[in-house]
Amino acid sequence: MLTPELLHTFIKRIEVGECAKKYSRSAPQDIVIHYRDIDIVDDMPQELEDILIQVAELDLEIA
Repeated sequence: MLTPELLHTFIKRIEVGECAKKYSRSAPQDIVIHYRDIDIVDDMPQELEDILIQVAELDLEIA
């Protein structure tokens, strides 16, 4: 299971682009993930990408 502590260990920064349509829940967005000591990995498994999006949304809700 991916915990926030584990994600913070491996991920330096997540950049989430703006939505193509405002107030749309299904509009595409660009997501760039900067890993520690690896930098950017473009081809990641969809499951990991979905988990990271959920974590980013949780961080936004807490802030």
